[in-house]
Amino acid sequence: MVFVIFAGVTASTDDLGFSRSIAFSAEDRASSSSPYAGWFYGTPLLGACAALVAVAILTLRRISAAPALPGPALHNLDGIWRRESMRIVSAITVFAVTLPLGGAAAISGRAMLNAVFPGVDSTWTVLGIGLLIGGATCLVLAALSISLATRRAFVLPRSSILAAGMQAIAPEVAGTHS
Repeated sequence: MVFVIFAGVTASTDDLGFSRSIAFSAEDRASSSSPYAGWFYGTPLLGACAALVAVAILTLRRISAAPALPGPALHNLDGIWRRESMRIVSAITVFAVTLPLGGAAAISGRAMLNAVFPGVDSTWTVLGIGLLIGGATCLVLAALSISLATRRAFVLPRSSILAAGMQAIAPEVAGTHS
């Protein structure tokens, strides 16, 4: 949200009147660059992220509220299955939020650096580099999150059964050592 507000406030209108470029001017010189998140790209991005987070929350509530596996005999396995399912949904949500935000931040940082010229406050260069690095970091985080979600989804059945088996063995082991 901070990024979208920052980009919206610092954006300039382009030739078509849309808030999707950044511009700097001095006494004898002016420069602008696009695409820049601005309100034109930032507002829909923020709306999509808010909708995504709402869907993720509803999904997590559904997973936590309803047993995935029926019967009291599968209670331990069901708990493990649901916890792992929630981790998968959380990783997918991180991916889905950081991918577009990271891309928008990186592209906006590049546009800012393209528009800056000698005579413009160096803070803008630092901000452009920060957006570029922050955006690239978000893109790496997105790749790691979807990789983690995919890996967890593929091993979910096996890891849940193994974990439930270990929980069933643990009380027996504890009883033999007393």
